[in-house]
Amino acid sequence: QMIGTTIAAAAAALTAALAGSSAINIYQTCTVAHRVASGREAGSFTTEYLSKGSGGGGGGGGGRRSLLEEYVASDGTLLRKGSGAALSRKAAAEVVSDLRRMPRRDLLALFLSCDAPRDASAVRGEWDGFLLENNGPLMTAVSGFMTNRLFGRGREWNGKVLAMVAEPGGDGTEDLVTGINRFRSKADLGGDVEVVDTEHRFNCFIRPSRLDSGSTESLLLEYAPYQGRFSLWHGMRDEVRVLRPPKGKNGEGGVLLGMGCMTWSGAFWRDGFMNAAPFCIFIEDNRSK
Repeated sequence: QMIGTTIAAAAAALTAALAGSSAINIYQTCTVAHRVASGREAGSFTTEYLSKGSGGGGGGGGGRRSLLEEYVASDGTLLRKGSGAALSRKAAAEVVSDLRRMPRRDLLALFLSCDAPRDASAVRGEWDGFLLENNGPLMTAVSGFMTNRLFGRGREWNGKVLAMVAEPGGDGTEDLVTGINRFRSKADLGGDVEVVDTEHRFNCFIRPSRLDSGSTESLLLEYAPYQGRFSLWHGMRDEVRVLRPPKGKNGEGGVLLGMGCMTWSGAFWRDGFMNAAPFCIFIEDNRSK
């Protein structure tokens, strides 16, 4: 009986911690989105976001020097040129390394500073991927567990294949463009050989963002058409934007920043995106060589 009571108490404590962490994520999203929008309007992103900190779960001190300043200009747009611009002097792998060092608050601000691709075909290809920091050890661990242990069925999430045309449009309708997730696993092929599996298809659309309160767009990845009604993943959605545009026919050097969610985990507010977890997908500069 004592063991059962202990397990029940531990489960209750974990549930409370997750609920509290989700609430902090939602509050942080609201705060960052408001400050980024204010910075856009005032043309003073540095004042509205960087000097005040993002607030909500991780805060940020006044006047702190942020890695984000290498990517976002004072007016809130991406910093693409100049000696201090990371996007003009760093390889894709270095940009991804920077993203893996950023806290969720800065990843969210960076996402809101990016634009959607012109259409899904502009990001067609096989993209490697990483999950990013999700506002502290607990939520980061939860994101990893949900993605790798449950969504991937024990396989590590490895990125996405984007923009496969499944069905041409007609009579003024857009093509049905799809994608699928990639997972890394090991198969016994005369030894431990790492292989990449694909599972969990989604549709790709350019749509108004549910995360950004402005009139901006994102590449929306929608899973519902390929999941059962009672599937845990039926309400899964991702929004993706371009941080570093892909180059050439193979998309070398491209880096995309994404925010993924499930409707129920964000209390169904804006389809769950207020509690979205960040990720990135990328193509190495020299992949085709």
